[in-house]
Amino acid sequence: AFFVAPLFTEGATEREVNAINSEHLKNLQSDGFRVNQVVSSRSNPAHPNSHFGTGTIKTLLETPKARGIDLRGALLKHFQTFYRAPLMTLCIIGSEPPATLQAYATKFFGGVAGAGPSGGQG
Repeated sequence: AFFVAPLFTEGATEREVNAINSEHLKNLQSDGFRVNQVVSSRSNPAHPNSHFGTGTIKTLLETPKARGIDLRGALLKHFQTFYRAPLMTLCIIGSEPPATLQAYATKFFGGVAGAGPSGGQG
């Protein structure tokens, strides 16, 4: 159910923002993250690589709120607009036989909108 119909509750949204912020703070000490930030800062501003790669409480919660943007509402709108199987790529890696991995894919992701042989609204 998590991949097919996430709840997006207020509490879950706030917990996720806190987790992202914690990851960002951890990344500040990473040489690889710093190198990536230098590369991003030197990239063409029109290219997606030039955008900041992680978020903070300020960028994900405080700034949008100050601009009158409801984060949860924006997440729901994004989910409803873009969370479609034809826009996704799924990769499952395991030691199980391919038929078992296929069964896992169907079991856990078959309910995503647009999944299935027809690509229609699932």
